[in-house]
Amino acid sequence: MASKSKSDASRANGAKSKGPTTPEGKARSSQNALKHGLTSQLETLPGESDEDLEALLADYETRYQPVGAAEQDLVHTLAQTRWRLRRVPTLEFNVFDNEMILSEEDIEEDFSEIGDPGRLGFVFKKLADNSQALSLLIRYETSLTRIHDRTFKHLTALQKLRNEPKPVPPATPLGPIDAPIGAPCVSVGLVVEQSIPPAVPTSSPPSTPQSPSQPAGHADNRTAMRNRVRKKSVAR
Repeated sequence: MASKSKSDASRANGAKSKGPTTPEGKARSSQNALKHGLTSQLETLPGESDEDLEALLADYETRYQPVGAAEQDLVHTLAQTRWRLRRVPTLEFNVFDNEMILSEEDIEEDFSEIGDPGRLGFVFKKLADNSQALSLLIRYETSLTRIHDRTFKHLTALQKLRNEPKPVPPATPLGPIDAPIGAPCVSVGLVVEQSIPPAVPTSSPPSTPQSPSQPAGHADNRTAMRNRVRKKSVAR
């Protein structure tokens, strides 16, 4: 590990620094406000490609086909989150690479012979003990993954709701139809039953009782008999 004298010398040299003086150094220094870029708007950082960013946005637009402002915002959030998640491996690589360069002297002092895996382990322990870079990187990766998953679920639910068939309203029942008995009933979509009043039984007129029929000529015989009786009475 670095001795106390080296640490003191580094701090003293840092106190004498008045910042970058060359145009290149000033340009790099102007990017310090971006910090890690994980929570910035969807913009490219040094070393990133604007064409790759535009291709990512176009791919998400084609894949999810957003309709309306709400879906559009969700698709953009998905693309932004995925772009930032792609930065995490690059940042992790550079954190280790830079620390290995800065720790070269310490490694040479502590080890007479060491391979690349040993150097990486030395740097990892140093970062874990003395730096928050790795823990911060892990927290941001976890946060971005949650945002991506939550946004994807929200977008899926919204598009599912939009694509569901609309319910058909129930048909309004028709009122009673006044139609003559026996006339055909016409309705649209509904079967209308026509109430037919029950038939009233008709009673036949009472038959007049008839007297038993008498044989023809019976009345004439009785009249002739009465006439003969009268003639006899007159003759006497």
